[in-house]
Amino acid sequence: MLGVAWTLAISGLAADPKSEELVNQGNAAFKKRDRDGAIALFTQAIAVDPSNHVAYYNRGRIQETEGRLEPAMADYNRLLEIKPDHNQTLQLRGALRLRTGQVAEALADFNRHIELVPAHKAHHWMRGIALYYSGQYDQARAQFASCHAEETNDVEHALWHFLSVARIDGVEKARASLLTVGPDRSVPMPELYSFYGQKAGAEAVLSAVNAGSPKIDEITSRLGYAHFYIGHYYAVTGDEAKARENFNKVAAVTARGNLLGELARVALKEDKLLAKP
Repeated sequence: MLGVAWTLAISGLAADPKSEELVNQGNAAFKKRDRDGAIALFTQAIAVDPSNHVAYYNRGRIQETEGRLEPAMADYNRLLEIKPDHNQTLQLRGALRLRTGQVAEALADFNRHIELVPAHKAHHWMRGIALYYSGQYDQARAQFASCHAEETNDVEHALWHFLSVARIDGVEKARASLLTVGPDRSVPMPELYSFYGQKAGAEAVLSAVNAGSPKIDEITSRLGYAHFYIGHYYAVTGDEAKARENFNKVAAVTARGNLLGELARVALKEDKLLAKP
C-alpha cells in the first residue's frame, strides 16, 4: 500500500512570538538533519507557550519517525486537546493507534478525519483495515472497493475486499468476486493474488520472497507480508491452526510498532479474526 510523505508544519498562529521563533529554529535544525536539536527546540517552544500546537505537531512527527511511539502519541494527544478538529493530527494519531493495536480508537480518529476531509474517504485503506478488524465487514468491503476504484494496481485492496466478502458471504463468493488488478510489482503481491484465487499455493508465495537477491531487511519485510495475508486467508477458509502459525511468524519477524506485526498480534487475540465465517 502507498506510503505517506511528510514535512514539518511551518510556524504560525502561536500566542507567543518567542515560541514561534523557536519553532522556526526547530524547523531549520530539522532541514539540517539535526533531529535531536529540532526536538529540543520544539520542546523549548512548548515550555514558552504550552498552547503552540505547531510545536507539538512537529515534535510528534519527528519522534514517531524515530520510533519513539509513546512520546509521539503524547504529543498528538495534547495537540488534539488544544485543537480537537486538527484533521492532519487525527489521521496521524489514528495511524499510530492502528500501529499499536488500538483498533477501535484508530477507527474513531479516521472517521472524524474523513468527516472533516470527505475527499480522503475514497482511498482511506487504513480505515478499511480498522473496519475489518472491528468486525464491520460490510463497511470494510465498501471501503476497499472504493480504494480499488482509486488505485486498480494495488493487490492489497483486492485481498482485503476478498476477506471482507468472505466474512459476509463465504469464501466461494469472495473468490468469484475477487477484484481484477493491474500490475503490482511489490513482492510477493502477485503470488498472494494467485493464492487467493486458488491459482497458486502458499509455497509459491513464500518462494517469491527471495526473488531478485534481496537484502535481509527486504526479505524480512516480504516475509511479513506473505505470512500476514496467508494467515488471514487460512482464517477465513477455516484452518485456524495455520492462521495462528502464520500470524505468529509475522509477529516473530516484525518489531513493535510495525503495522502488520501489531495487526497479527491483535488477530491472535481475537477469536472473530481467527474463526471461519
